[in-house]
Amino acid sequence: MKTTSTVVAFLSFASLAFAYGGVSPSCQAQDRVLVKSRTLSVDGHEIQISTKACSADVLEASRRPLAKRQVFDACEGETTTYTCVTNEGTGPLEADCAALQTALPAALANEGNPSSFEVPPQFAEEFSLGTCLWAFINENPVGGATLSYCYVGVEVNGENLDESCIVPGDTGGFTTVSNPNLNPIVLDWTFEVLHS
Repeated sequence: MKTTSTVVAFLSFASLAFAYGGVSPSCQAQDRVLVKSRTLSVDGHEIQISTKACSADVLEASRRPLAKRQVFDACEGETTTYTCVTNEGTGPLEADCAALQTALPAALANEGNPSSFEVPPQFAEEFSLGTCLWAFINENPVGGATLSYCYVGVEVNGENLDESCIVPGDTGGFTTVSNPNLNPIVLDWTFEVLHS
């Protein structure tokens, strides 16, 4: 297995007027700015894991010193509703999503990674293989809650969205999330599956 890391310099930003399902207009896939990425190779599959800012403005704001915020575990006790998206362009190939579902846990186990990852507000963690992309998006405003999320949740959400949306041939899908264990704290996040 090989692992490579790349840190990408500040990229130019062009906002496109496109609303995808349940993801807020401030964090559309085409507007996200790559911050860093790494590639995991396992069983002949290349998985790209990328951290992206929701926009160039968010990336610039994140460079300013901010008060340290508490990290909240968004993986415990959530109730997730899955919604499929149709007629929004080309969807991912079912085979790529199935390969991602199988290869991601194996790649992470081989890497010896911790069981979770952190995503600052207005950032996304993306996992892609071929045409299939899964994204965990922290939709809280800049200065809001940093979220910790488990890789098991990525697998479960990815599998459910793939089976509910991609297998029947839809463009993609997203989650609507509530977590009664964390009330009154409101933690806004979305998980989506779409064409990479």
